[in-house]
Amino acid sequence: MNRTFCIIIFILSFINFGFSQNESIRSLVEKTNDLNLDMWELTTFAEENIKDKEQLATFFYYWIGSNIKYDYKSLKEKDDGTITLEEYSNRQDEFEVYKNRKGVCAGYAYLFKWFLDWVDIETVVIIGHIRDDRNHYVELSENDFRHAWNAVKLNNKWLLVDSTWGTSNEESESEFYFDIKPEFSIISHYPENSEWQLLKEPLSLEEFNNSKFIKPI
Repeated sequence: MNRTFCIIIFILSFINFGFSQNESIRSLVEKTNDLNLDMWELTTFAEENIKDKEQLATFFYYWIGSNIKYDYKSLKEKDDGTITLEEYSNRQDEFEVYKNRKGVCAGYAYLFKWFLDWVDIETVVIIGHIRDDRNHYVELSENDFRHAWNAVKLNNKWLLVDSTWGTSNEESESEFYFDIKPEFSIISHYPENSEWQLLKEPLSLEEFNNSKFIKPI
């Protein structure tokens, strides 16, 4: 057996190991569907079944992706002025999002942070702007494309996670938004604090807007 073939076998085995781990975590998420757990019981369930910190973070990422729906109704009511900004903000409280199983990006990000704080994983909520097929440029004065996502510290390294964009039923897309490579994240996500670009040389807003937009995935 030559050296190149051995390397290929090792890589394929490593990839399959990663897939099997993720499938095991997804199975645990599915087990919670019939248990009617509150937030504290869910974290206890996760800690009893998962010891590795990164896998714990992955569990809550998958759980949110499987259980929280985007709250288009509240967004429209806010835009129409039928609810106040205070009411809109209150609906993004992590306890409300968990209870109602819906939220917008801030609700997703704060719920994810609550879970990870509870299991002693350092997490921050990043506030910024996004661009997509609808808008290829960011204007910091506009609120239409404001967004919230997370940075998670695992193994002494910060990782970028967007649980809102990770709710896709397409598995490859869902996987993409956990531990997003910073050079891919900056294609679509522009944080207000440039520190959270996690790039050696952060982009200015002008450089960001002048760069070509493509779908990061």
